[in-house]
Amino acid sequence: MKILDLANGIAKIINRWVFVMKNNNNSGIGFIGLLTIAFIVLKLTNYIKWSWLWVLSPIWISILLIFVIAIVIAFLEEKK
Repeated sequence: MKILDLANGIAKIINRWVFVMKNNNNSGIGFIGLLTIAFIVLKLTNYIKWSWLWVLSPIWISILLIFVIAIVIAFLEEKK
């Protein structure tokens, strides 16, 4: 039951985050997008010899960080 409650809390936090991001009036690519594009350009021009996993790492690291933060917040809200 606690795992289900924690999962529901995580889902609520992620839903809130998605709602905020969709309703954000900022236009532009953002830091993560710029960093990813810079890594892709550097990879395609052979300035870096990284694997594509690391070239695209700004995207997956930021997604992973969002999930970790959501889990921590859900865990803390459950303890209240």
